[in-house]
Amino acid sequence: VINSYLVTLVFLNSIVDWNVYPLSRSSTIVILTIYKEDMMFASNSLLLL
Repeated sequence: VINSYLVTLVFLNSIVDWNVYPLSRSSTIVILTIYKEDMMFASNSLLLL
């Protein structure tokens, strides 16, 4: 369910780890990790966090 929702937001599912969802737009990168009920975001842009 969460995977389908993130794909609609243009996140890609990593082929190395199914719990990592990278998103790249021009010079901006967002990485979302999911483990059980926890989510962590990392980005090089403060506006996206």
